[in-house]
Amino acid sequence: MEQATGASWADTAAEVLLVLVLAVAVATDLRWRRIPDWLTLPALAVLVALSFRRPAGPVHALLGLAVGLLPLLLTAAAGWMGRGDAMLMGVVGAFSGVPQVLGMLLFVTLAGGVQGLAAVAARTAPGRRLCERAGMKGARDPDFARTVPYGIAIAAGTYAGLLFVHLEEAAAAASG
Repeated sequence: MEQATGASWADTAAEVLLVLVLAVAVATDLRWRRIPDWLTLPALAVLVALSFRRPAGPVHALLGLAVGLLPLLLTAAAGWMGRGDAMLMGVVGAFSGVPQVLGMLLFVTLAGGVQGLAAVAARTAPGRRLCERAGMKGARDPDFARTVPYGIAIAAGTYAGLLFVHLEEAAAAASG
């Protein structure tokens, strides 16, 4: 049964799953600096299963998974980020498919840049004082803000990408 926006129940279920997985990933990444396989692997399986009921189909989802996963997997192999970050971007790719995952990667990269600049600023003396005033623990620690929970950038970029897609769909529906 189609909804008013033209999205199938599988599209809606996939998007709800994605939003929930991103929220849990942010929480685990903030708390433990990990995005666990128990979160990403079942999400990948469900998204691929749902893709059989989505208009674009499973090939679209599997290609999106590969395009979302591989660039971050290479950076994880180099030690620049965690494998959980790569797996989470694979979840985003399995949801969005190709070519939409490329736009999501762009939004995630922009969010990561903002997050990286904030981390650099937080390591300066004024930045540490500001962080202390904001109640952030460990601001005096020499390793403060040395690592960045990239799951935040993945979630923020993906949410921005979803907002862009929904606004674009709404504009198209309003004009015709």
